[in-house]
Amino acid sequence: MQNSLKIFFFLLLFSSCQSQKEQIASTDYKLTSKKIISIPIDNSTANIQLNTQYLEKTNELVILNRKTNTLQFYDFEDKGKLSKKIMLEKEGDNGVGMITDFLVHTQDSIFVLDAPLYKLSLIDHKGIVKNTYEVFNREKNANNATPDPFPYTPLVLVNNKMHISSSPPPSGPANKKYYASTGCVIILDLKTKKFEYKYTFPEVYQQNIYPSMLMMFHRTYSFKHKKFIHSFSADHYLQVSDYQTNTAYLANSKQLQTVKTLEKELSEGKESNKIANETSQFMGVYYDKFRDVFCRVFMLKEPKMDDKFGLIILNTNLEKIGEVARTPDKLFPYNPIFTKEGMWLPKVDKDIENVMLYELCELAKK
Repeated sequence: MQNSLKIFFFLLLFSSCQSQKEQIASTDYKLTSKKIISIPIDNSTANIQLNTQYLEKTNELVILNRKTNTLQFYDFEDKGKLSKKIMLEKEGDNGVGMITDFLVHTQDSIFVLDAPLYKLSLIDHKGIVKNTYEVFNREKNANNATPDPFPYTPLVLVNNKMHISSSPPPSGPANKKYYASTGCVIILDLKTKKFEYKYTFPEVYQQNIYPSMLMMFHRTYSFKHKKFIHSFSADHYLQVSDYQTNTAYLANSKQLQTVKTLEKELSEGKESNKIANETSQFMGVYYDKFRDVFCRVFMLKEPKMDDKFGLIILNTNLEKIGEVARTPDKLFPYNPIFTKEGMWLPKVDKDIENVMLYELCELAKK
C-alpha cells in the first residue's frame, strides 16, 4: 500500500511537472508596436537591408550596399543621417573584391569578405587594406569548404579567430555523404593565417532528403553563453556548440512541428528551388541580451498567400517559453536590432521610397 502511494504521488508530481512545461511552452506572445523611425537613403540603397550590423556604442546602423560595394554608416534614429561611407575597391593595391559580408570590429578595424574568392580583408576607416587572409587550400585534390555568400550568418570574431560560415566541401549533389562531411564553418586564426574546417549538418539531414535550398543555416553567437546557436532550415532543434561539443534543443512551433521531406533527390535545380520556395521552414535565430531570450524565426508557406512569419521564444537555458504566432504585417523579422527599448524590425512599405523604416516592438505575453 505504501509503495502504491509513493508511485501515485510520483505520477501526480510528474504529471504536474509535465503540465507546467506544456503550459509554459504554449504561452502566446505578441509584438506590440511602440514607434517607427525613418532613415533617409539614396536611390542606390535598397529599402530593406539584409547585410547589417548595429553598433551599440555609437548607436549606428552599418549596411553593406552590394550594388555599389560600399559600407554605409547611419545614425540609428528618426531622420538619422548618413554619417560615413567607405567605398570598397574591387581591384588594385586596396582591392577587396565584391563584398558579401563584413564585420566592424572597431572604427578602424573592419573585416570584409569576398566569398567567391575565398578572401577576407582587414581595412581601416578609409578603406585602406591592412591585411589579407586566404581561406582556400591550394594543395592538389584538397577539399575546400565554400564561404557562405548569404547574409544570414554574420562573421564572428572570438579570441582572435574569425568564424566564417560555409558549405561543406563539394562531393556531388547534396546527399547524405555531403551532409555528413565537415565544413559548416571555417575558423581562421588571424595571427597565423591558418584555418580549419569544423562542424557538420545535424542528423536530420543525413536521414532525410530536402530541396537543396534548405541546406542553408542561420547562426548567432552568444558571448554570455560562449556558444554558437545554429538554426538549420529543416531542423526542429537548435544546435548549440562551441565546436568542441554540441547540444540540441527542441525549438519547434505549434504551427511547424517538422519540415516536409522529399521522396527522392532532385537533380533539376529549378524543380528543387520551386519546392523549397513552397516549403514551410525555420529561419534565423537571434539573442536579445536585454531581455535574455532567444528568438527563432519560422516561415509558413500557404498557397496563394503571402509568407507568414512567426517567432519561437526561448529562455536563457534554451527552453521554449512560448511563441508569436504571427509577426505584424509588413515587418521583416530578419536581423532585428535589440536595444533597451525593445526589438527593432525592418518594415516594408512599397508606397514609400528612399527611406529605411524600422519599427520598435515590445515582446509581451497575450
